[in-house]
Amino acid sequence: MINLIIALISGAAAYALTGFAMGGGGFEPLYGILPGLIALIGVYVLLARRTLKQVEAIMTRAQAELAAVQEQGLAFQEKAMAFQEKAMRLMQAGANPRNIDAKKARSLMDQQQALQAQQKSLQDEQDALQETFRKASLRSVEVMKEALPLKSWQFLIESQINGQIGTLYYINREPEQAEPFLRAASQATFSNNWIAFAMLAALLYKRGDADAANATFEKAARSTPKESLLWAAWAWTAWKAGDTDKAIGLLARGRAAGAPDPRLQANLLELQNAKDLDMAPWGELWYQLFLEEPKMDMPEGAGPKASPRIPYMGKQRRSPRAMRG
Repeated sequence: MINLIIALISGAAAYALTGFAMGGGGFEPLYGILPGLIALIGVYVLLARRTLKQVEAIMTRAQAELAAVQEQGLAFQEKAMAFQEKAMRLMQAGANPRNIDAKKARSLMDQQQALQAQQKSLQDEQDALQETFRKASLRSVEVMKEALPLKSWQFLIESQINGQIGTLYYINREPEQAEPFLRAASQATFSNNWIAFAMLAALLYKRGDADAANATFEKAARSTPKESLLWAAWAWTAWKAGDTDKAIGLLARGRAAGAPDPRLQANLLELQNAKDLDMAPWGELWYQLFLEEPKMDMPEGAGPKASPRIPYMGKQRRSPRAMRG
């Protein structure tokens, strides 16, 4: 806002000065129009670029707080997947006890005990990693808040920063802290932070406020109609509420709105054939809404009840250049 005001004053000054200078002792408004416009646009672009560079520097510092733990999280997920594959192989090896002699049975038992020990180790590592992520997130939030005073200088900055802060709080399962920031991001006039919208809608749905959740999904779908997860998550809430027809309609709307995602079509066919919605193909982005926990089919005692995971923020970061207004 301040950038625009300064630019308007500069444009008006250039308009007046040029009009008087070229007026031969009088004021000729036509002479001042072009210089005034050039001054207005030039000053605004320079000031906006300066503000956005300041925001970019702050957001880079905030992202640096998360970068190291994100790398650890990705490495941990690979380790957890390897563990799950090993557990599944063990389950398959013991599927037909008639073909297992005593020696093989002891070997399978030893492997199962080793997996149980590895499971505990993985769980401990997961807990430590999530605590590390929580602390890094809080540090990142404090850094992001340094950019909030710049909201008076440039349009759209506040909604983007609020969305980022609310997302981090939500991922760390702190809905009370997340809600005001997510609401602020979603109420901005030109907000297109669809993840903040989705998290706010999920929060409202879990609270039992279906009308508010639907209204939030609707607003999000209007601003970012090509985000397939928005439509799928909205459809999931309708399906869970027992309204399969509405869920089918939402998936169809998503495809018609320009979300050419085969996962939408696959789930649309599933519902039309009286089967369940399958949100797993959206992976960690879906599970970060905390509407559903990852499903695991593991042998008893040979694996975790839920997939060890750490919140992933990699695809949510927006460049401050997207905040131009």
